[in-house]
Amino acid sequence: MAITEQDRHDLYVALEAAIGPEQATTLMEHLPPIGWADVATKHDLAHLQTATSQEFALVRAETAAQMAELRTELRGEMAELRMELRDGLVAVRVELGSDIADLRATSLRDQRTLALTMIGANAGMMATVAALAFAAARLV
Repeated sequence: MAITEQDRHDLYVALEAAIGPEQATTLMEHLPPIGWADVATKHDLAHLQTATSQEFALVRAETAAQMAELRTELRGEMAELRMELRDGLVAVRVELGSDIADLRATSLRDQRTLALTMIGANAGMMATVAALAFAAARLV
């Protein structure tokens, strides 16, 4: 049976009539504001503490397992990323090596062409100078 506020008031009125207002107030203040069935005992609190501790231990274990799984997953992804970067760098090096070889070949070809052009131009100039010298010698 649940004790209502009206029941508590009726008890106070009866106590006031039986033992006086001060003693009735003192006695009522020592009673819990709810029924005794709703008051937690030390045993209830100890049981609650045990249950709560077990739940926290379970949550800690689950969290630790999830963190370990996450670490493993991240390590795998990081290793995969390293391999992708390594492969990408190898591809860049190969392409860069090929480009440098092409540049060297082009530069060498251009240097040969320039050298031959210069030799040809110098030979032409020498022939022109010689022709001018012969022409000048005939004139004199």
